[in-house]
Amino acid sequence: MKHYALHDWLDYLHERIVEDRKRKAMKAHLKSGCATCTEAVAFCRHVRDFVQREIDYEVPQSAVRHAKRAFAIAQKRSGIGGLIPRLSFDSLWDALPAGMRSSMGAERTLQYQLNTIQVRLRAENQAAPVGVRLDGQLVDESDEAKPLNDLQVFLVRGDTKLFETRTNQFGEFHLDFSPKPDIDLLVDTRTGREIVIPLAEFCTESDNREPRE
Repeated sequence: MKHYALHDWLDYLHERIVEDRKRKAMKAHLKSGCATCTEAVAFCRHVRDFVQREIDYEVPQSAVRHAKRAFAIAQKRSGIGGLIPRLSFDSLWDALPAGMRSSMGAERTLQYQLNTIQVRLRAENQAAPVGVRLDGQLVDESDEAKPLNDLQVFLVRGDTKLFETRTNQFGEFHLDFSPKPDIDLLVDTRTGREIVIPLAEFCTESDNREPRE
């Protein structure tokens, strides 16, 4: 029994077989129950569907901006450097349709993951001169009963420290800031390395105000 090659079946699935006789022969061959070609067609369908999903998938712009900023930070920081967590959740991903994910609403929730440590942020737009009100909490998923309290939290711009606070008994902290493209949030982990979270996500070009407590 003659078997057709994978590229033939790909052409068949995409309706690129122009020769009517060949197309009918391939259809009849499938109907005959050939296990080898049935498996080949199933594989081709899987590849086709996977590629189509990849084409249709739109990476959230907040994740793209975070990755670019994180890469820039990693390139600039010297020595041991900071620990840059993964952006695992952004409320904008579900709140807005595709093509509108770059804008920020009045309130926003983000979550960053670094091993078992979660950094949960809730950001809210405020009137001048505050800019953004940021409430955060650090949680260790391996032992949630043990809060990450009394950790230093810094707001920095380059090598300049703009604001400093500490987490409370529940691992919570709060700060207000005016967004700028080079402002980052640093959290001391007591290991000699700091968690670094880029806050450029909240930046607007027209905002030239300075951070404040």
